[in-house]
Amino acid sequence: MDAVENKLCPKKKMPWDARIVGWFTVAYSAVILLLAMTLLTGIGKTDPSGGMPACFGLITLHTDVQSGVNALIGGLGLLLSGYGLIKGYRFSWWLRIVLILNVIPTCVHHVRHFPAYRSWIFFWLCLDIGTFGWLLFRARLYRPFKGTG
Repeated sequence: MDAVENKLCPKKKMPWDARIVGWFTVAYSAVILLLAMTLLTGIGKTDPSGGMPACFGLITLHTDVQSGVNALIGGLGLLLSGYGLIKGYRFSWWLRIVLILNVIPTCVHHVRHFPAYRSWIFFWLCLDIGTFGWLLFRARLYRPFKGTG
């Protein structure tokens, strides 16, 4: 299987809406990577009163370094899925769905513990839910081709 078979449309560009969501995802990853760098360098601080949920809420992170590594992994995953959405790789659809489902427990935690940033958290959560809906609506773009060859 060569690289052309893994691509969605080897001879065509992706639709404009897929490219817009892909660039949005790349910009979102830049924000998350910036957050990760502030946590890893000690500039940013997390909530000292309780841990932050990670991995679909199954584990709890208690230190800034743990939260920074979690944000770094999530930011790199977002960057990879955004690039894949722009270029038309099938894996990017699944990766973005998993990353959206992973961020929901984190947003719920942040709404409870950071009331000053509640509007920003709801804004990002609404964008993620909108992206999730778009991904489900455009799922036919990422199904394997039938009858090609």
